Amino acid sequence: ISFNNCCNRLDADFEAYISNNGDLRVINFELFNAFNPTHEWYVLSKTDTTNYTPVYSGFSTGPAPFTLINNAETGVDYTIIHKVYSDCEEKCESYTYTYKDTYAKNEIKSSDDCCLAFEFWPNGPEDIDNLSTFNASFDAYKTISGKLVVSDFDLFDNANASHVWTIYSSENPQGPYTPFGNGESITTTSSGPITLLQNLPSNLYYGIKHEVITDCATTCDDGFVYATSAKNSEMTKNYNRLSLCCDTFEELITLTNPVDNVLSGDTKNHDTYHNIVAYNKIEANATSTYIADESIILGNGFHAKHNSVFNAYILDCYVIEEHVNKNNYNDTESNDIQNNDDEFNIDDEFTIKDTQDFIKLYPNPTKGILTIESTKDVESWKITDTYGKSYYRGNNTKHNIDMSNLPKGIYFLKAILTNGKVVMKKIIKN
Repeated sequence: ISFNNCCNRLDADFEAYISNNGDLRVINFELFNAFNPTHEWYVLSKTDTTNYTPVYSGFSTGPAPFTLINNAETGVDYTIIHKVYSDCEEKCESYTYTYKDTYAKNEIKSSDDCCLAFEFWPNGPEDIDNLSTFNASFDAYKTISGKLVVSDFDLFDNANASHVWTIYSSENPQGPYTPFGNGESITTTSSGPITLLQNLPSNLYYGIKHEVITDCATTCDDGFVYATSAKNSEMTKNYNRLSLCCDTFEELITLTNPVDNVLSGDTKNHDTYHNIVAYNKIEANATSTYIADESIILGNGFHAKHNSVFNAYILDCYVIEEHVNKNNYNDTESNDIQNNDDEFNIDDEFTIKDTQDFIKLYPNPTKGILTIESTKDVESWKITDTYGKSYYRGNNTKHNIDMSNLPKGIYFLKAILTNGKVVMKKIIKN
C-alpha cells in the first residue's frame, strides 16, 4: 500500500520573466497535482517613489507558461508572489522583476514579501477594484437563555488565522471591567455564529475583545453587550468611546487584592495578563510573587514585613535584585511600577530591565518550530500554558522545539538564569 504524503514536499518556487513587449510571464513551476493543491498568484508594483500597488491576483494550476499581466511599465519593480496550499501544509515564494525594455529576472527573493499578499488580499485572490480589508469586526448578542453568541466576522481562513476572544464584565458601562470567569481567552477557527459562554449572569455589562492573529499581522476589535434577563440583548460598539483594544482600557483591567494576606511560612503566586493592584500584607518569612503583562501597583496599605520575600515580574522583563524586605517596608502611598524602554524601579527596592536584547523567541507567533536563544547562561527553562501545565523543559542557551501538535493559544516561557534571576516571555501559537 502506498500513500501520497505531501508534507515537507511542497515547493512554491517558480521562474518568470518580463518579455520585450512588457508581458510578465511565469515559465516554470511544479504542479504537485498528486496532492490536489491550490496555486495562488499575486502581483504588486512599486517604484522608488511609490508604495506597493496591487496589480493582479488569481488562481492558476498551469501548466506554464502563462501571462500574469500585460503592458509592464519601464523602470517599475513587479513582485510576484506564489502561494501553494495542500491538505497538510502551505508554501510561499516571491521574486521581484524590473522591466528595463528587455526581459529580466532579478534574483531578489524574500519570504517576507509573502505578507504583502495578505496585506492587500487577506481573503485570497480578489478583483483589485473590490479588495477586502483585514479587520476584526464582528456582531454579538445575548440570548434569552443566557448564551453569549458572536457572529458576522471574517474568518480569513486563507491566512490560517486564529480568532482569540476575551470576555470582561462590569456592573457599570464605563467600568472598571475585569476578566470574566477565570479570565481565559477562547480561541476559535470556525465561522460564526459561535457560542462563547452560556448561563451568563444578568444585569451585567459584558465587553468582548476579538483579536485576529496571523503570521503576517494582528488586528483587534471590540463590542459590549448589556445582559438583561427578559429579552435578547444586542451589541453596542462602545460606552463613551471605551475600547478594549487600546491602552486606555488596559489601565482598567486589574487584578485587585490579588492574594489574601500571606502568612508566615507560606508562598503564594498570582499572575494576570494585564495589571496587578496589591493592597495585601506579606508576613515575616512569607514569600509572594506577582507576574503581570503591563504594570504592578502597590497600593495604599500594601505591607511587606521584615524578612518577607516579595518578587514582581513584568513579562519580557527580569528582576536584577530580589527584594528581601529587611526594613519592614510599609507602603503608605500608591507606587506604580511602569515599564519603559530602559528600566524602572520602586524607590530602588528592586530593578527590572527589558530582556529584548539577550533572550529571543522566533518566530513568534509560531505554527510549529520555535527557537529559544539566549546570550546569557541559562540554568533551566520551561514552557507552560495559561493554566501552568508544562510542555517542554531544557537548560541550554539555544534550542528548537516543535509546538505544531499544541493547541492554538497563548503560552509562556519561564527561564531561570545561572545568576538566579527569572525571565518571563509570552508565546503565541497559531
